[in-house]
Amino acid sequence: MLPATPRKLNQELANATTSSAVLRVIGSHLPEFDAINVVTALHKLARRQAAALRTAPRRSRARCATGCWGSAAAPRACRRGSWRPPCGRWRHSGPSLSAPRALADGALLRAVDFNPQDCANTLWAVAAARAEHPALVQALCATAAAKLRRFRPQECANAVWAVAALRAQESRSSRSGPSGRSAEAPRS
Repeated sequence: MLPATPRKLNQELANATTSSAVLRVIGSHLPEFDAINVVTALHKLARRQAAALRTAPRRSRARCATGCWGSAAAPRACRRGSWRPPCGRWRHSGPSLSAPRALADGALLRAVDFNPQDCANTLWAVAAARAEHPALVQALCATAAAKLRRFRPQECANAVWAVAALRAQESRSSRSGPSGRSAEAPRS
């Protein structure tokens, strides 16, 4: 069987209507992805996750917004196998858990080749998904800084929003304990 072309892969990603369909495309074709395929897949997954977080009950958000891309902050059940959090994030099982992390790692390897729109979209996807991948964010910011003169206003606005959202997320997580609640000083 011949490998799929980047254009065909992007069409498959665009036609995927669910997160699990996007994850299937990633699982089947990740080695064949070019920079645009990586950005499209990350963006598609982040849009689904951001929508789920917006519609989730308020008490579920603190438990689920932990960066389930295989990060150390991810809930134990999420790393071990099939788990569906209350907010409706991606169903994690087998390759589905490793696919978003591998996709982010692929973006990290290709970040220097990203054009301004790729940088802005990937930064937006990482921020919207509340994912923790500092090396990717740093590489994207370095690429964006090197290509800043080529950014259009919309790309600049999206990148600035994403960096601000990531900093706010970082600030909240540094004030929070492992349960996602604000850490309080012990009372004497």
